[in-house]
Amino acid sequence: MMRISIVVDDGMVYINGKVAHIPLDGLSANGIHAVQWQERELGVGYIEKKFSGENVVIDTKEFEVQFGDLVISAQKMIAAEEARQAVLLAEEEELASSLSVLIDEVASS
Repeated sequence: MMRISIVVDDGMVYINGKVAHIPLDGLSANGIHAVQWQERELGVGYIEKKFSGENVVIDTKEFEVQFGDLVISAQKMIAAEEARQAVLLAEEEELASSLSVLIDEVASS
């Protein structure tokens, strides 16, 4: 089940607990404070308006039309960050292994 929250003023898109920072000026100009979406059998979410405080209910199709490209961009950013973190972790593990070998060599000499 996918859960998406878009917090316009913060420029944050949360997808299943993972976050991407994206400029959302266009949504702010439209008076949108946040968008909440939780994929369900019926697929209904809502748009929180900034000034009126009202929530506008949206269905799956409307969500995809209005926010689909934004969600795809956020997913790509999240995936890229996860890949970057995986590379850093692999490099760190390789460095730790090399350091361990070096320590063993120094200790045995």
